[in-house]
Amino acid sequence: RNASIFSKNHVMEWISHRAAARTALLSLLCGILTLSSCKHRSRTASPEAGTPIAGTQSDGLASKTVEMLNARRQTGQFLTAKASVRLQAGQKDVSVSGTLRMKRDDVIQLSLAFLGLMEVGRMEITPDYFLLIDRMNHRYVRVGYADVPFFQKAGIDFHTFQSLFWGELFLPGDGGKAPQGKDFKHQVSGDTLSLTVETHARTVLHFMASMSRALLLGTSVDSRAGSAVPLVSWDYSDYKPFAGKQFPSGMRMRLSSGTMKAQVTLGLSNLKDNSDWGTRTEVNTRKYRQVPVESILGMLKGLSQ
Repeated sequence: RNASIFSKNHVMEWISHRAAARTALLSLLCGILTLSSCKHRSRTASPEAGTPIAGTQSDGLASKTVEMLNARRQTGQFLTAKASVRLQAGQKDVSVSGTLRMKRDDVIQLSLAFLGLMEVGRMEITPDYFLLIDRMNHRYVRVGYADVPFFQKAGIDFHTFQSLFWGELFLPGDGGKAPQGKDFKHQVSGDTLSLTVETHARTVLHFMASMSRALLLGTSVDSRAGSAVPLVSWDYSDYKPFAGKQFPSGMRMRLSSGTMKAQVTLGLSNLKDNSDWGTRTEVNTRKYRQVPVESILGMLKGLSQ
């Protein structure tokens, strides 16, 4: 009898963790798509994005900090890490484990697992496509950048996503090149440098950095209409040594879109430069059905309800 109760509880926990992993992965994808949907128009922010402090001292501090941020960009080709993933949306607050694997200029993989053993979801981003696999419901989304109109209009590509996961400054459509201080409007407040660049008539791409540590603190798409909450923000924390430089082992993505508000937190550990893993995921189309990305994003509207 006790064995029967344990078995039932174990099954319920298994189902709960699989659903949690799927929800967390879908939320992260939604945040990335929302961030990337902002159209890039120019490299000069409008006055509404914030007036920089005047003076050559401020200009010099900004240029020097941008140079140091670029100098701290990771030059290693591989990064793997264990990941703890926490989703908070409305009344939901779930945590799952996973693995992050990245190969520079080639692929980003985030897999989520039940009890660290059975994979229940995977997100894979490459220069040619991004792929989302829901193993619980045997379905997947695979879409190329050319198949998403706002990707083409905004100059969004793999390098945009890569910069977010690696914690770097970037400009949409620049192919992953390190931007320069002259590309941004800037504002200095204490030890914090704020960099802004116009990306859309209503939004501004915004970076925050520590000047003394030369570390990126966060990236966000802010509303130019005066909203206090960014549409999407990606914060970095808990920098740890990796390949002779510093890598943010704490990442928090916050999404606000209409009535939907969600937060996904990644905690990374056991950082390694392991290259012994497959960089491409094969999908068994006999077992998995392909669905349009719109159907996946539609499911997320109920997350915060």
